[in-house]
Formats: sequence, structure tokens, C-alpha cells
Amino acid sequence: MKLPKILSCSCTLFLLGMNFSVNCSAETKSATEERTILEQAQAEIVNIARQGRWDITFTGYAYHDRGTYTDSQIKALNDKAWGGGIGKVLRDASGNDESIYAMVFRDSSRHLQWSAGYAYQWMFPIASTGLEVGAGLTAALISRHDVFNRAPFPALLPLVSIGSQNVKLMATYVPPVSVSKGKGKKSKGDLALVFVKFAFD
Repeated sequence: MKLPKILSCSCTLFLLGMNFSVNCSAETKSATEERTILEQAQAEIVNIARQGRWDITFTGYAYHDRGTYTDSQIKALNDKAWGGGIGKVLRDASGNDESIYAMVFRDSSRHLQWSAGYAYQWMFPIASTGLEVGAGLTAALISRHDVFNRAPFPALLPLVSIGSQNVKLMATYVPPVSVSKGKGKKSKGDLALVFVKFAFD
């Protein structure tokens, strides 16, 4: 099961992003174990960066669930999530994909949203067609104009794909959230972000 690896890589990215470090002086057993987990996750990320294939991502469409937004909200929201990113992807010994990435795109209110993360997908070949479907999780650090004054925050999201090893149509799902807006909270509905990824040597 790769979930612990995904979580540990997420924690590592979060700690690196917030410029934290492990204090090794007078460390307890639990601190030592935590350091070991983070070191393993860091080694995993470094291995993907060194051994993985380059990929580029083009974002383009965000579907806002008509059941969780009002008609007036839908009219004001941006569905054209234009943007892109770059990363590395590594097919592991089990035939599944691990990747690291960074991307930026226009969010629902037409501001730039930044993210960097780690993803793991279990891959399932479609007979002998050369195509495959994938399902997994991505752990990312995200920066938005309307959350925490753009301070990076961690997120764990589902990830699905269909295509070949070189070209994939991918999507992730963002559940409804509430964000601070002045003295109160502003409710936001759920959405699906669709993008295309190209991998090359």
C-alpha cells in the first residue's frame, strides 16, 4: 500500500516549503523515527528527480459542479483554467507511476494558483491496446490568493488518468471548502480540473 509513502512525501514537501528542519540535538526516539521517515521520503523525491522522465502539463478546463454553486456564481466563475507545469515521472518496479511536479494556472476567479507536489498512480493496461487507465492520489502544496494570504497549504486529492505512457488525459477532484472572507466565511462548491500531460525522454 503506497498511502504512507504519499503522506510522508506530502509532509516532506510541506516541511521543505515552510523551511522547517529536524533538530537532531537531544532527539527522542519518536523524533528519530520521524527523521527517518522524512529522509526516506526525501530520497524518494530525489530518485524521481534523477531517474524519472521529464513531463509537461497543460491545464485547460475546470468543471464547477452545478449542484454546489448557484446560477449567479456559475456565471461569474472561470472555467478556462489555462496554465501549465513541468515535472518528472518514474514508472516503478510494480508498473505504477510516481511523479513530482510544479504548475500554475488561472483559478476559478481568474487569479494565478500555484502548486507543487508528489503523485502516485496505480496503472491498469487496457488489454493490448497500448493504453492504460490510472487512479491514485496527489499530495501538494497549494498557494491561492483567497486562502491564508497565499501562504502554501497542503492538500491530498484524488487523481485519475487515461492514455498511453507518453500522453495522458488526467483529472483531479476538489471537494467543497469554506475559506475566510472578511469577518465571515465564503462557501465554495466542488470542481474537477482536467489537464493533459506529455512525457518524454
